Amino acid sequence: MGRLKPLTHPSTLNNPLASALQGLCQLNNHRFHVPAHAGHDAIGLLDHMGLGPFALDLTELPPLDVLGQPTGVLKDSQAMVARLYGAAHSFYLVNGASVGIMAALLAAGVREGDTVLVARNCHRSVIHGLILNGATPVWILPESHPDWGIWGSVSMASVDAALRETPQARVLVMTHPTYEGISSDVLAIADVCHRHGVILIVDEAHGSLWPITPGMPVSALQAGADAVIHSMHKSGGSLTQTALLHLSAGSSLMPEMVQQALNVLQTTSPSYYLLANLEATALWMGSKEGQGWIQSRLERISRFREWLVETCVTIQAWSDNSDREQFQVFLKSSVMSGEAFAMMLEEAYGISFESYSSHGVLLQINPGLEEKALEALKTALVAIDGQSQLMPLWNGSQATGQVRFERPQLRISPREAFWAPGESVQPEDALGRICKQIVATCPPGIPILMPGEIITDWHLGFLEEPVLVVAADACSSRT
Repeated sequence: MGRLKPLTHPSTLNNPLASALQGLCQLNNHRFHVPAHAGHDAIGLLDHMGLGPFALDLTELPPLDVLGQPTGVLKDSQAMVARLYGAAHSFYLVNGASVGIMAALLAAGVREGDTVLVARNCHRSVIHGLILNGATPVWILPESHPDWGIWGSVSMASVDAALRETPQARVLVMTHPTYEGISSDVLAIADVCHRHGVILIVDEAHGSLWPITPGMPVSALQAGADAVIHSMHKSGGSLTQTALLHLSAGSSLMPEMVQQALNVLQTTSPSYYLLANLEATALWMGSKEGQGWIQSRLERISRFREWLVETCVTIQAWSDNSDREQFQVFLKSSVMSGEAFAMMLEEAYGISFESYSSHGVLLQINPGLEEKALEALKTALVAIDGQSQLMPLWNGSQATGQVRFERPQLRISPREAFWAPGESVQPEDALGRICKQIVATCPPGIPILMPGEIITDWHLGFLEEPVLVVAADACSSRT
């Protein structure tokens, strides 16, 4: 019997991921991106939790309850969060908001061949949900802002028209707010959905503080949407992967079905450290102290916007003329593309951004950011603005990577495309083929190309690697 080969000592390994993480931290860049804690335990959650991640990393011991069938402390904890948010039921998510969106679609009882109305600026997880349940999407186009390269709000009129034109639709899925923080009239949309007997599922990932914070836009939960999903880490400051799924009072979704759907999709070994962190963050944010802290951060953002208007000539922030402050600040330069602006902020001034579009750059003015980070941003913007005043105006019509504000042209459903025989082809050979995969820049995760869609010239500009397409013989067998 041979001897076992000695294990390699950890000190001799490259540890590429750990090295990359440490390298980023050593840059000491200011984190104007999610998660909202910005790398700081600004509210003392570690002290609140008492022990570190290894000590609290326990398995499903009797006192700790089971996330897949909560009857004890997890049931009580979720009930507390439900009361805080004004929900009939709340569910903890440890696979991010994505799993909540997919679970809501499964719990809605939609089946293969059914129709689901989907706002075009949906997250890729919505498409994953359609692959799982086999439904066919009918697209609603939100308003567009081509001068900024972003989608806008979903109008009540467009929803009402879609429901009249598609009376067989059973569900509407929409994003509120958009990735850039633009909200919709969700009260009116919820009302028209209820009148048509349509289930409303709202991806409110970036609005996790809305139901508990005065002066913020109306939450879909307050509007009576059937299911609302929050990414607590995006604006609440909990650890990445933690999120919440809520059912409103009178929701058409059965909580038992939602739990079963989550059990299909979520891990059977959830991290109790993540769960405890999610609980602590939600309850602290909803406390009197937490609300005061949030308001001070919102006032800081308002002062920053005022400073920007008074100080900068070539840089402006997106504004929907609302007096409801949010944590997203989307900036545009009049002399450079969004990508050039973003790269300059990060590479020359150490301002790490959330994302950029063809025209602008998105910054998260996180609650966890220290004041020195905001001062560093101001210094960077003053310097860039000073340089920019000597430069010619930028022709935005020539921007690369622009959003196409149109409905996707699906030849077959996302589920049919996913299960069809496939092949991998080079981008230059993909034109006119049926795509089998999602192509999306993350963030924001809005699909540029999705399963079942015909690949066009416009898509080719986003394809840098081989793409999965439906096999040629599979296509011919359908004609």
